[in-house]
Amino acid sequence: NGNLTIFFFVLLDIPLRQVIAEECVAFMLNWRENEYLTLQVPAFLLQSNPYVKLGQLLAATCKELPGPKESRRTAKDLWEVVVQICSVSSQHKRGNDGRVSLIKQRESTLGIMYRSELLSFVKKLWEPLVLTIILSLFVKLHNVREDIVNDITAEHISIWPSSIPNLQSVDFEAVAITVKELVRYTLSINPNNHSWLIIQADIYFATNQYSAALHYYLQAGAVCSDFFNKAVPPDVYTDQVIKRMIKCCSLLNCHTQIKAIGQTELNASNPEEVLQLAAQRRKKKFLQAMAKLYF
Repeated sequence: NGNLTIFFFVLLDIPLRQVIAEECVAFMLNWRENEYLTLQVPAFLLQSNPYVKLGQLLAATCKELPGPKESRRTAKDLWEVVVQICSVSSQHKRGNDGRVSLIKQRESTLGIMYRSELLSFVKKLWEPLVLTIILSLFVKLHNVREDIVNDITAEHISIWPSSIPNLQSVDFEAVAITVKELVRYTLSINPNNHSWLIIQADIYFATNQYSAALHYYLQAGAVCSDFFNKAVPPDVYTDQVIKRMIKCCSLLNCHTQIKAIGQTELNASNPEEVLQLAAQRRKKKFLQAMAKLYF
């Protein structure tokens, strides 16, 4: 580890080698070298190299996640950096008709790097927690938009700030595109991560693509229940997910499936345990049949 650290910092000290810095930071994050990134990076590198700065903030947020209060401090720093990356400068311009219009400079950035550079960097990562943190941040940023009707859910979403001082400066269209690109990339790394599958399902649900949403809700349940032979954990099939699945079925005119979800044992003389077991068996068969239909 000592030799690795020396090699890392020697490379980063070479002027104008951003590509080398990017690769080194990605390497450290992928191998969970969070201690090095948070404690042993020289101050001049943090100030002069955007990838080192971003890497340190990601490492610190990952390292402090178990403690919610501590992680929110570093998470707030990471949040502010990403918000700036997704913000655009704007200027007022008077047209020939005398009207003043607001023009956003989409190609410019107020942050430490361009959004495209951030996305390119993320696609060098494969460590699950780091990817989950980045995805969670962008999902939260997507959700703070005022006209969002259906929120997207993600792990660790509570560690991020709940508002942005200047909403108008954020390019929310670019944020939405980034969320879609990130979830597509993360699922290419691990197509069986139930948290990422739920995010993909929520995206489809929010954009009224109900068949695709149902497919991913079912896939998320299947991967964490041995294809529904075990109960799906309640933190995966939350009340919101169940309600969205029912709404998908309703809007797809799958009324038989909705009825099957709510079906109960009519024989009231049966003991409570027997009723629950019978309901679980029906639910298992129903979800397996649905999965076969939509996979």
